[in-house]
Amino acid sequence: MPSNTNGHWQSKEAIDTKQYFGFIYLVTNTTNGKRYVGKKQFRFKRGKKVKESDWKTYTSSSNKLNADIKTLGKKHFTFEILSQHLNKATLAYAETKYIVLNDCIYKKEWYNEYLHFRGKGKKK
Repeated sequence: MPSNTNGHWQSKEAIDTKQYFGFIYLVTNTTNGKRYVGKKQFRFKRGKKVKESDWKTYTSSSNKLNADIKTLGKKHFTFEILSQHLNKATLAYAETKYIVLNDCIYKKEWYNEYLHFRGKGKKK
C-alpha cells in the first residue's frame, strides 16, 4: 500500500512539490482495469508569480476517463504517482516514453488515445 497521499493521489515516495516540477501518473478503473497515463505540473507561472496547480484534485485530461469517473465515482479508480520530475522537459519525455513503451495509443485497455490514431493502423 502506498505510504503517502495528497488529495486522491497515492505515491510510494514522498511527494515533494518544492523540489519537483511535476509528476507522471497512472489512473486505473478498478471495475474494468482500463488505465490512463499522463503528466501533471505541481505549479505554474502566471506573469511573475508562481502558483500551485490544481494537482490535488486533478483527475485527467481524458474526456472518456473523466466521464467514467463522473458516472462510476472516484471510489472505483486508483490515482497513482509513478515518478516525479525536476523540469518540464524531463516530465514530457517521461510521459512520452511510458506511452510508447506500453503502446497506450493502440491498446483498448488504455484510455490514452490520440486523434486519428486508434482504429487506423495496427489493432490489438
